[in-house]
Amino acid sequence: MLLIVGSVGREQIATHRRLKSFSSVDYDRLLVLLEGVQSIWVTPNVLTETSNLLRIDGSDQSRPYAVALHNLIGRGLEVYVPSDVAAARSEYQYLGLTDASLLEVATPSRPLLTVDRRLFAAGAAIDPSIVVNVVSLFEDRQ
Repeated sequence: MLLIVGSVGREQIATHRRLKSFSSVDYDRLLVLLEGVQSIWVTPNVLTETSNLLRIDGSDQSRPYAVALHNLIGRGLEVYVPSDVAAARSEYQYLGLTDASLLEVATPSRPLLTVDRRLFAAGAAIDPSIVVNVVSLFEDRQ
């Protein structure tokens, strides 16, 4: 969400209803974290949730977000995790399908970046090298 909204316009971060706890400084920090990253891996579940949370509904206000998400989809690598595989994970019971699918594809060479404390804790319990706690990056605000 932060990556998409910020790419449309840094000023949009302060006004987007789903990003009230983030700032343009957080967006800058995210960009620094992503420097040198060859590609962003996504799952269909994440893309669907992101699309819904951005309220991409065809209105003029959400159109730039739809374009930015489309551009990310074109540049990213989409990894499909069958729902039955994600739901078979024990973490599915308390994290849900999307987060379970992320844990299925996270590896030390393809770590999961998250601000979700529960998802981070679940990933760290599996292998601390498969998850990056971006929360601390954003909590250290000035």
